[in-house]
Amino acid sequence: MNELLDAIIQKLKDEGGELPDIHLIAMELVATSEDGIECRVQGGQLTKDLLEDLEISNEELDRMLRPAAACLKGFAETLIERMEKKNDERKDAILDKLLKILN
Repeated sequence: MNELLDAIIQKLKDEGGELPDIHLIAMELVATSEDGIECRVQGGQLTKDLLEDLEISNEELDRMLRPAAACLKGFAETLIERMEKKNDERKDAILDKLLKILN
């Protein structure tokens, strides 16, 4: 916990007194050949120390983050669906133009 406070104090000094952003956990979407879209969670040593100090296990963290991961994955799936729809619309527009040219 002291490392977290030290990091905050150092960031405050570095940023000229402004409260810094401190990233404890990063979630990212990754496209994999096996699972399709996968949500991965990353944290640094500071995160590990904080979780250990608060006695939060990996299993507890997983349970806590699962809803956020599902939301993020749902967002990605919606983007993919809309991209596919746009691609279909573009293909139809191109085919219509080609048909007009050929007729």
